[in-house]
Amino acid sequence: MVNVEEIRRLAECGSKMKVLYVEDEKVLREATRRLLFRFFKVVDTAENGEEGLIQYETGEYDIIISDICMPVLNGVDMVKKIKAKNEKQAVIVVSAHDDSHYLIDLINIGIDSFLLKPIKEQYLMSVLYKISSEIMYKQEVEKRKKVEQLLLQKSRIIAMGELITSIAHNWRQPLNQVGLIIQDLEEAYKFDELDENYLSESVSSTLSIISSMSSTITQFSNYFQPESTMMEFDIGQSLKKTLELFCKSLEHLNIECILNIHDDIKIIGYELEINQVFLHILNNAKDAIVEKQMSGFDPKDKKGIICEDVYKFEDMCIVLITDNGGNISEEILGRIFDPYFTTKEQGKGIGMGLYVSKIIIEEHMGGLLYAENIGNGVMFTIELPLALKKIQKEQMPLS
Repeated sequence: MVNVEEIRRLAECGSKMKVLYVEDEKVLREATRRLLFRFFKVVDTAENGEEGLIQYETGEYDIIISDICMPVLNGVDMVKKIKAKNEKQAVIVVSAHDDSHYLIDLINIGIDSFLLKPIKEQYLMSVLYKISSEIMYKQEVEKRKKVEQLLLQKSRIIAMGELITSIAHNWRQPLNQVGLIIQDLEEAYKFDELDENYLSESVSSTLSIISSMSSTITQFSNYFQPESTMMEFDIGQSLKKTLELFCKSLEHLNIECILNIHDDIKIIGYELEINQVFLHILNNAKDAIVEKQMSGFDPKDKKGIICEDVYKFEDMCIVLITDNGGNISEEILGRIFDPYFTTKEQGKGIGMGLYVSKIIIEEHMGGLLYAENIGNGVMFTIELPLALKKIQKEQMPLS
């Protein structure tokens, strides 16, 4: 039996769905079509399996309801052909009592339900309610996955843009140095100071600067190289690579990054995605420190610190990213992982970085991501399932 709420839900789900009903008895076919049309957006009918296949080829159907014994092509053979094209197709088979020997064959094909004639309306509604609810749930999950994928791509582009901006800003100094060397060569030539040794030193200095800039481009290209499969990788080294690029944006700021790798830890996943998470959290830490420095809460000469720790705890990998950019109010702290939530000025953030980071860590990698106030800053904690190993403690300042 279906209750009033289930009937309402069936009508709500069915209003977006198409049904194909295949039955050779004209009176039963028309009566059932009228019943189905009360709940579903489109109800098409066919007299036999062959007509049913033709209908199926011309339109996408959410649910197929079919009799078994029909002329030209029976329901079992029709369902087999349909399942061969789309194994996920929802199918309900209706049969007389003497057709029940087909049941094992139909179960092996993968039908969703088997009903006996005469069809009881309440039972048919109950089966349709369950199947349509499952279809809607799967469609919502698929839709959410597509939205998340778009958000990941958008978030990645934003992270790339922020890095490019930082790198471009920090290239001004080496480009200025190259310009000064060229000007100096011109002056040296004018005053007859340009000999072979002078020229060699100038060329060597210029090539060294260009080599450093080229290395940055290579690092950047490799860092954002897309991955097609999940791989085992060292999370400490991934964080180190991220910091090597990120710290280039700190050269004009009074901020230091310190990385402590306590254990050599392997995890399985998409390295590009975890790097994306690191970048979002590090950029937030940098912005918080800069904002605190600009607001005058700290002396201008007080150094900003972003500390990263990687270690193993029981069967989990722990990554801590801590800054001294001040606490976050408890009201805001509870919302920082919400989509489109940002405390930054308009044009300086869209509030997707931490939301996407939480999706990556918790839904894609089966871990946890959370933040808490600690001392005079904030600590982000990433917990991920392990894939083992341990080496000696390593500590390195990166800026």
